[in-house]
Amino acid sequence: MSDFPTRLHKKAHLLVLVLAALTGCASSVEVPSNVTVGQRRATLAPGPNVDFASPPRISAVWLSSLTLRRGEAWAGEISTSSNTASVEVRTDSFSFSVPRVRIGEFAFSYAIPDLPPYLRRPFLLHVVARNAGGDRLEETLPIEIK
Repeated sequence: MSDFPTRLHKKAHLLVLVLAALTGCASSVEVPSNVTVGQRRATLAPGPNVDFASPPRISAVWLSSLTLRRGEAWAGEISTSSNTASVEVRTDSFSFSVPRVRIGEFAFSYAIPDLPPYLRRPFLLHVVARNAGGDRLEETLPIEIK
Protein backbone atom coordinates (compact mmCIF):
# COMPACT_ATOMS: atom_id res chain seq x y z
CA MET A 1 0.00 0.00 0.00
CA SER A 2 1.27 3.46 -0.86
CA ASP A 3 2.39 5.86 1.85
CA PHE A 4 1.34 8.85 -0.31
CA PRO A 5 -1.59 9.95 1.94
CA THR A 6 0.69 9.80 4.99
CA ARG A 7 3.36 11.94 3.29
CA LEU A 8 0.69 14.38 2.12
CA HIS A 9 -0.67 14.74 5.68
CA LYS A 10 2.85 15.30 7.05
CA LYS A 11 3.44 18.06 4.49
CA ALA A 12 0.09 19.67 5.32
CA HIS A 13 0.90 19.63 9.05
CA LEU A 14 4.34 21.11 8.37
CA LEU A 15 2.77 23.90 6.30
CA VAL A 16 0.33 24.73 9.11
CA LEU A 17 3.21 24.88 11.62
CA VAL A 18 5.27 27.14 9.37
CA LEU A 19 2.34 29.53 8.82
CA ALA A 20 1.63 29.61 12.55
CA ALA A 21 5.29 30.39 13.26
CA LEU A 22 5.34 33.20 10.69
CA THR A 23 2.20 34.73 12.13
CA GLY A 24 3.65 34.54 15.63
CA CYS A 25 6.85 36.27 14.51
CA ALA A 26 5.03 39.37 13.32
CA SER A 27 3.15 39.80 16.57
CA SER A 28 6.25 39.52 18.79
CA VAL A 29 8.18 42.37 17.12
CA GLU A 30 8.19 45.70 18.96
CA VAL A 31 7.61 49.01 17.21
CA PRO A 32 10.97 50.88 17.19
CA SER A 33 11.19 54.07 19.25
CA ASN A 34 11.74 56.25 16.17
CA VAL A 35 8.38 55.19 14.66
CA THR A 36 5.18 57.21 15.16
CA VAL A 37 1.85 55.69 14.17
CA GLY A 38 -1.48 57.43 13.63
CA GLN A 39 -1.44 60.95 14.98
CA ARG A 40 0.63 62.84 12.44
CA ARG A 41 3.44 65.08 13.56
CA ALA A 42 3.36 68.59 12.16
CA THR A 43 6.45 67.88 10.02
CA LEU A 44 9.28 65.41 9.97
CA ALA A 45 12.61 67.19 9.80
CA PRO A 46 15.30 65.78 7.54
CA GLY A 47 17.89 63.67 9.31
CA PRO A 48 21.50 64.67 9.89
CA ASN A 49 23.92 65.78 7.18
CA VAL A 50 26.57 63.09 6.92
CA ASP A 51 29.47 62.14 4.69
CA PHE A 52 28.61 60.43 1.40
CA ALA A 53 30.34 57.19 2.43
CA SER A 54 28.73 56.97 5.90
CA PRO A 55 26.10 54.30 6.53
CA PRO A 56 22.52 55.55 6.02
CA ARG A 57 20.41 56.40 9.06
CA ILE A 58 16.66 56.40 9.63
CA SER A 59 15.88 59.28 12.01
CA ALA A 60 12.11 58.98 12.12
CA VAL A 61 9.23 57.09 10.53
CA TRP A 62 5.59 58.16 10.52
CA LEU A 63 2.91 55.69 9.37
CA SER A 64 -0.80 56.42 9.22
CA SER A 65 -1.58 52.96 10.65
CA LEU A 66 -0.13 49.53 11.40
CA THR A 67 -3.46 47.94 10.41
CA LEU A 68 -3.97 48.09 6.65
CA ARG A 69 -7.49 47.67 5.32
CA ARG A 70 -8.28 46.95 1.70
CA GLY A 71 -9.56 49.94 -0.21
CA GLU A 72 -8.13 52.44 2.28
CA ALA A 73 -5.15 54.73 1.80
CA TRP A 74 -1.98 54.02 3.78
CA ALA A 75 0.57 56.80 4.06
CA GLY A 76 4.00 57.27 5.51
CA GLU A 77 7.00 59.57 5.78
CA ILE A 78 10.58 58.55 6.46
CA SER A 79 13.26 60.98 7.61
CA THR A 80 16.82 59.83 6.85
CA SER A 81 20.40 61.02 6.82
CA SER A 82 21.39 63.22 3.87
CA ASN A 83 23.34 60.43 2.13
CA THR A 84 20.36 58.07 1.82
CA ALA A 85 19.81 57.33 -1.86
CA SER A 86 16.70 55.15 -1.56
CA VAL A 87 14.11 53.85 0.88
CA GLU A 88 12.16 50.66 0.31
CA VAL A 89 9.10 49.42 2.19
CA ARG A 90 8.61 45.65 2.00
CA THR A 91 6.90 42.61 3.44
CA ASP A 92 6.99 39.04 2.23
CA SER A 93 3.99 39.79 -0.04
CA PHE A 94 4.70 43.29 -1.43
CA SER A 95 7.48 45.81 -1.86
CA PHE A 96 7.78 49.34 -3.19
CA SER A 97 10.33 52.15 -3.39
CA VAL A 98 9.37 55.26 -1.46
CA PRO A 99 9.67 58.45 -3.55
CA ARG A 100 12.20 61.01 -2.31
CA VAL A 101 10.60 64.39 -1.63
CA ARG A 102 13.91 66.16 -0.92
CA ILE A 103 17.28 65.25 0.55
CA GLY A 104 16.65 63.17 3.66
CA GLU A 105 12.86 63.03 3.23
CA PHE A 106 10.80 60.25 1.65
CA ALA A 107 6.99 59.97 1.53
CA PHE A 108 4.30 57.67 0.13
CA SER A 109 0.57 57.18 -0.08
CA TYR A 110 -0.55 53.73 -1.16
CA ALA A 111 -4.06 52.39 -1.84
CA ILE A 112 -4.41 48.94 -0.27
CA PRO A 113 -5.75 46.58 -2.94
CA ASP A 114 -8.28 43.81 -2.41
CA LEU A 115 -6.12 40.85 -1.42
CA PRO A 116 -6.92 37.14 -1.23
CA PRO A 117 -7.84 35.89 2.27
CA TYR A 118 -4.52 34.11 2.87
CA LEU A 119 -2.73 37.50 2.67
CA ARG A 120 -4.99 39.12 5.28
CA ARG A 121 -2.84 38.46 8.32
CA PRO A 122 0.05 39.89 10.36
CA PHE A 123 3.32 40.63 8.54
CA LEU A 124 6.72 42.05 9.33
CA LEU A 125 7.23 45.41 7.64
CA HIS A 126 10.80 46.27 6.68
CA VAL A 127 11.79 49.89 6.07
CA VAL A 128 15.14 49.71 4.29
CA ALA A 129 17.38 52.76 3.71
CA ARG A 130 20.35 52.49 1.33
CA ASN A 131 23.15 54.87 0.44
CA ALA A 132 24.67 55.08 -3.06
CA GLY A 133 27.44 52.67 -2.07
CA GLY A 134 24.90 49.95 -1.20
CA ASP A 135 25.18 50.13 2.61
CA ARG A 136 21.79 49.52 4.20
CA LEU A 137 19.93 50.04 7.44
CA GLU A 138 16.66 48.30 8.21
CA GLU A 139 13.90 49.01 10.71
CA THR A 140 11.40 46.16 11.27
CA LEU A 141 7.93 46.53 12.73
CA PRO A 142 4.67 44.57 12.84
CA ILE A 143 1.72 45.34 10.58
CA GLU A 144 -1.52 43.57 9.83
CA ILE A 145 -3.55 43.45 6.62
CA LYS A 146 -7.32 43.04 7.11
